[in-house]
Amino acid sequence: MRVGDRLFQPGASGYRFAEEIRDELRMGRSVVVPVATESTGSRLGHAIRAALEVGSLDLQVIDLGSGTAAPAVEVVAREIGMEERPEDLSHLAEWAREALGIPHVLELDGLDTLSDEGREEWLEFVGKWSSTVRTRGDGRPPRPAFLLRSFAPLKVDSRATGPRLLVRRAWALVTASERFRLVESAGIDRPEEEMPRQGWRQHVLPPLLAGDLDLAEVLWDRLGTLSEVLEALQNAAAQRGWSAERATVWLNDLVSRQGQSAVGTGFDEDGLARFWAEGLGDLTRDEGFQISSALFAQAGARAEIKHRYWSGQVSLLLPFLDRFRLRLCRELTDALGADWVTLVPPLLEEEHRERLSDPLATEFGHIEEAISGALELRRFQHLLPLLRDVRWTRNEIAHYRPISYGFYRELSGRVNAAAMGVSGPQRSGAPV
Repeated sequence: MRVGDRLFQPGASGYRFAEEIRDELRMGRSVVVPVATESTGSRLGHAIRAALEVGSLDLQVIDLGSGTAAPAVEVVAREIGMEERPEDLSHLAEWAREALGIPHVLELDGLDTLSDEGREEWLEFVGKWSSTVRTRGDGRPPRPAFLLRSFAPLKVDSRATGPRLLVRRAWALVTASERFRLVESAGIDRPEEEMPRQGWRQHVLPPLLAGDLDLAEVLWDRLGTLSEVLEALQNAAAQRGWSAERATVWLNDLVSRQGQSAVGTGFDEDGLARFWAEGLGDLTRDEGFQISSALFAQAGARAEIKHRYWSGQVSLLLPFLDRFRLRLCRELTDALGADWVTLVPPLLEEEHRERLSDPLATEFGHIEEAISGALELRRFQHLLPLLRDVRWTRNEIAHYRPISYGFYRELSGRVNAAAMGVSGPQRSGAPV
């Protein structure tokens, strides 16, 4: 299974958007959904079909890529069961108003495979249909409503839009938490992978996908170092035809629209739609507009990529290191009681009292000083090299400096081995 087959399943917010589309279609309103990329359209298509099924709406798909050259009105007449050839669109609409068995929704699949002229013909047809169709004879909403998804540029005449033709841009496909769960679920299909790599990817990849889920395939196995990530992102941008010069212009325009922040929601709808249509970012419910990591990289904004790379490591490393610290504190307390914290004088009396009252809150620095300076703790001195590396790692993360996967893999192995020696064996492969 490709990573994308799992990763591009819609999340909860994508399904909420699909439900909104379904409700419009239920009322007989045709919907045009421009999407940034083909895979985004695929994700959204799955979500909309699921929502239609739950809502008991009939869906029929017209394959526009099958090579038919018949006029749109004739294709639709054939698909909905009109035996005679319609004289024109009005004739077809009147027949459909009374006919039985017509599906609620006709999805035009393969719109992006057509020529520019072919796409325009279908858009014109749907626009005219939406202006012509009327409520059915029994008072129910008209059928069918049309659903169009396209990642190719679409020119929808604003005069054609209205009560029965809507253009809905697919903004909120996933939230930050959903990105995390999507990456986690995609990794389930690789049980042979070592746990450090799975954990690293699960935390480090989602922030890099902000505004651009399509980068998952590009970065899946390219997360070892910041340089590796930057190279992969620049290659992805180049494959999309984004030159460094053009990317810089786009990025400057985006940032200037948002004030001085690279993340925010201060966009006018038309401006945001233009950038989104180019695949330069996406709007999410919880984070506002997120700029694609590929755009940052191609524009030379290394600091932004570094920050995203670091932010994923924070959620992995801080809990991991703190679990090891707690194990050490418990072991030292079990061996010598709470007085072990007094074996090395603290700098402040207040700090001394705090450590005595809660020895489990003792930080790495004092643990290292106690083990290295107190004879009573010399049986723990084999841990000093590891403690120094752990303190260094904690300090790097605290100062917004990411580490490499290779260093994390080696450190996690040492930490887990030390934890087994300190507190006894644990479940195989489980992190501290």
